[in-house]
Amino acid sequence: MATDRVACLRPSWSEVRAALPCPPRSGRTYPGTVAVQTGRAYGHPIHVEARVTHLFGQEPLAHVARVTDGPWFLTLGGGVRYPFSLRAAFSAAVRVNAAFDGNGLLPTAGPEVGFQYGF
Repeated sequence: MATDRVACLRPSWSEVRAALPCPPRSGRTYPGTVAVQTGRAYGHPIHVEARVTHLFGQEPLAHVARVTDGPWFLTLGGGVRYPFSLRAAFSAAVRVNAAFDGNGLLPTAGPEVGFQYGF
């Protein structure tokens, strides 16, 4: 019974290929539209986020020195996503940033952790 439920939630490879605008040329490509076409996803582009910042130390905002730079910047990073189920996943990423021009170079790093839940 459980395998029948999983099979009906996931499109087959033939459904994915049929939904592609043209056959894949080199490798397999997926435009991300099969779930909408088969009625298994909401078809409008909506993105919602909630973020929280934790500052370490006693009175971390007591001695704030704002340093800004720009208008140019570069960002490089990567991460992983681990799905717990068809709707929930944990993600972790690391990125490094470099803003430059007016005040020279301002390098920063940003670790990220997240939990994603699809409705």
